[in-house]
Amino acid sequence: MEKPTRRKTALRDSVVAVIGVILIAANTRSAVSGLSPIYDIINQDVQLGIDARAVLGSLAPIGFVIGGLLTPRLTRRIGLEWNLVTLIAFIAIGHTVRAFATDWTVLALGSAIALVGSGMGNVSLPPTIKKYFPHHIGPMSATYITCVSLGSVVPPLIAVPLSESMSWQFTMAIWAMFAAAALIPWFVEIRSGRNS
Repeated sequence: MEKPTRRKTALRDSVVAVIGVILIAANTRSAVSGLSPIYDIINQDVQLGIDARAVLGSLAPIGFVIGGLLTPRLTRRIGLEWNLVTLIAFIAIGHTVRAFATDWTVLALGSAIALVGSGMGNVSLPPTIKKYFPHHIGPMSATYITCVSLGSVVPPLIAVPLSESMSWQFTMAIWAMFAAAALIPWFVEIRSGRNS
């Protein structure tokens, strides 16, 4: 009776980890691709001059570098799964700060927070796949790369119509909620003890 139970537990853990990887991968580009298409819409409420847009555009590589440098130290200190929770929280908090922005500096602050989380995701996903899918590294790597690509393509496609029909703040809130959803599978993994 123990073997079927173990198989069910292993299958459940694998499914949870797959969902967790997919959700993180899908969120790593929304902070970049979901903002620039709606600059003109945001500009109706928050003045975005040339300088502001230049600063916002330069934040992505800076955030990616900081996130990449931060991840190894953080992972050693708190573990891989808590690092994943941290980066997801950064992305969700960053989008939330953006949603409440009343000037471009607050928008930049939210962008910086979200982009650091995105940079952490870039570095964290390969070791996550290596740990959770040691016998399926190739297929899982292809899966996460595909989801990252979709996360680059989908937000700009829906950001403009969503912002026009609702508001750009609502759009930012949607990205924040989508990011927050990625917390669920990793809290499940942490609670299961599989991360130890």
